[in-house]
Amino acid sequence: MRILTCFATIFLFSSVLVAQYTEVGMAVGVSNYAGELTTNGFRPSEYHPSIGIFGRYNHSPRLAAKASVNVGQISGSDINSGNASTLSRNLDFRSPIYEIAAMGEFNVTPYAIRNNQGAALYLTAGVAGFYFNPQAQFNGEWFDLQPLGTEGQETAANPDQKRYNRFQASIPFGGGVKLNVTDRFNLGIEVVFRRTFTDYLDDISGLYPDIEALYEENPLAATLSFRSPQYTQQAMGNPVGTQRGNSDVKDYYMFMQVTMSFNLTHKQGLDFDEKYDIFKDPPPALSSLMSWELIPQA
Repeated sequence: MRILTCFATIFLFSSVLVAQYTEVGMAVGVSNYAGELTTNGFRPSEYHPSIGIFGRYNHSPRLAAKASVNVGQISGSDINSGNASTLSRNLDFRSPIYEIAAMGEFNVTPYAIRNNQGAALYLTAGVAGFYFNPQAQFNGEWFDLQPLGTEGQETAANPDQKRYNRFQASIPFGGGVKLNVTDRFNLGIEVVFRRTFTDYLDDISGLYPDIEALYEENPLAATLSFRSPQYTQQAMGNPVGTQRGNSDVKDYYMFMQVTMSFNLTHKQGLDFDEKYDIFKDPPPALSSLMSWELIPQA
């Protein structure tokens, strides 16, 4: 994870400093999540504001690379999930998402501002590292869930079951549209999903632990692990070993953002450096030049 973070950071700032066909900009939009506390993907009620910065290096009219840093929030609730069968589970969470990513872009149509090809649909994919920290509210106060071991992690009954790591990797994939508005300024919109390698974005994955044993060790952990009695308003039996989540399916999160960026060169600036040749009008065909030279002059 540290190697990924260093790579993306170096890429981002080196792309800013090198005076090539590079863009730097910011992104604003929304973030969301899909997991145990949503039904049929991303719930409209769980969108939250997000913001980011990025650097994009345009390698050719078809290919680009981008490094970005994004901050957002995700949340979910059995009450809002639309799934009647899980209402009594009564679990909910919120979590920040701090992400750094490196992605490649393929322009479905050429994107070369010198040729007035200033609009493109693109596909994108890459790698990312992120930090999350699920929390739940109880009696008006928010508590970090990972240290509590709500599924029995690192408790006296399960000392070998390790707590999940809040630093994780993901695979971003998606697409967008970008538009060159002026020689310097670009606008765009993109939707990028992140497939994670954890099922604990919402602190829910496997089976209920022994709630009675957990209560003796940590009453708060037991209370936030098994919240059905708060919903039914009556005492319930120990759910030990019954299904709390679905560990077979990993969680997802996403960012849908409007992008605004500035070119570190401009349309006319592409004329003065050989490294921009790939973005310029193609030279006349050699055959055309030869034919011109063979035309008798008056």
